[in-house]
Amino acid sequence: MTSSPLALVIGADYARQHSIKAADSGKLTLIDRDQWTVAERYHRYRPLYRLALDDDAKTEVYVSAKTGEVVLDTTRWERGWNFAGSVVHWIYPPQLRSQRALWSSILWWLSLAAFVSVLAGVVLGLVRLRLDGKRRVSPYRGMHWWHHVLGLLTLIFVVTWIFSGWLSMDDGLLFSRARTSNAEIAAISGAPPWGPPDGRGIAADQFLRARGRVVRIGRKVVSPARSRRQPPSG
Repeated sequence: MTSSPLALVIGADYARQHSIKAADSGKLTLIDRDQWTVAERYHRYRPLYRLALDDDAKTEVYVSAKTGEVVLDTTRWERGWNFAGSVVHWIYPPQLRSQRALWSSILWWLSLAAFVSVLAGVVLGLVRLRLDGKRRVSPYRGMHWWHHVLGLLTLIFVVTWIFSGWLSMDDGLLFSRARTSNAEIAAISGAPPWGPPDGRGIAADQFLRARGRVVRIGRKVVSPARSRRQPPSG
């Protein structure tokens, strides 16, 4: 584990390497996660030291207490824009985002509700069009007219945008066949690139057993998992 004095040294060295004009001392806090480190990719580095460098940009550096690596740095400008953008757009408070299954489910249902609402708006917008001679016009006036017309003009963009957002939260389940293809099995099992034995340089009984990852070449059995050198323990 990285100690707090060492984390201060690492943060100061990081600031010097990146030409960050930091104060001689900064505020160091040990955290498990916050708004900017809630993602799963930081799990293997937790807990984290958050070091506020007290420079003009209000930079904060995150040092892994487990490995001593600097895993992230943010500035006040970046944090502000992300609050206004991704945090609001993705409903990203850390208390919810840290529970990925719940967060994903909420966004999936909200996206689906938004998609259905847009489709209903498209249908109603088309139905409310009226014929004026040979032209179709909106029966509304004022701001309602603008809402009706702009909605019809942008309906393709809005429908496809919300539909793609809903699919992005689906994790590939909607169009999944719930079966593993032969190509996927071969990729996972590490199947060799050659095809079936044809007698030209490859023994007839050469094969790959996917589950056990055992390769037989002639009379010799080779296990790739056992043939790798294992790192020394302790």
